[in-house]
Amino acid sequence: MLMALACPSGAAAQRYGPDGDIWKYQVPKAPLRGEFDNEDVMGVIAGRHIRTDCSVNVVKGGKVYCFTAAASQTFFKYAPNTNIERARAAWERMKSRENADAPTQ
Repeated sequence: MLMALACPSGAAAQRYGPDGDIWKYQVPKAPLRGEFDNEDVMGVIAGRHIRTDCSVNVVKGGKVYCFTAAASQTFFKYAPNTNIERARAAWERMKSRENADAPTQ
């Protein structure tokens, strides 16, 4: 559940997530290099290629995990280790399938 807080200065409201983090996103000045070729982690788990600019991300264990929206990021945060394992397994399946479908010379 998100709560918008009134700002006495009339500035835009801050939004706080379920874990108390302030959700602020901006496109990075330099491109980020995320896991799974900058694709949305939750999309990878679903077997889909969803490119991101990595402006919504989580850094865990020194690695960057990218998302297309805060909703995907929030869902990821409920079980990050499990979701990383699931994404790695799905990524390997997706890459194996793509390599099998690639034309041979």
